[in-house]
Amino acid sequence: AMDYLAMRDHSRSELRMKLSKHDFLPDDVEAAIAHAETAGWMLPPLAMAEKVATQLHQKKKSHDYILKYLQQKQLPPVSRDEDLELQK
Repeated sequence: AMDYLAMRDHSRSELRMKLSKHDFLPDDVEAAIAHAETAGWMLPPLAMAEKVATQLHQKKKSHDYILKYLQQKQLPPVSRDEDLELQK
């Protein structure tokens, strides 16, 4: 888990999916995710969603695209900023 998180931030679902590919037991995967959260290696879901949304805004992605992307990553939705949408 630490290696994946050192490369970039991951949501809980992304990290769970990647660790499950390595034939770890589900309990071990959940324990690793819990440890990563406790150690402060992972951002809280809302902070992660805001960070991802900001990165996608910089790439000129629409708000609808961002919401769908966050939904795929099982992150909470972010509010729409009308001024930012108009700038894009």
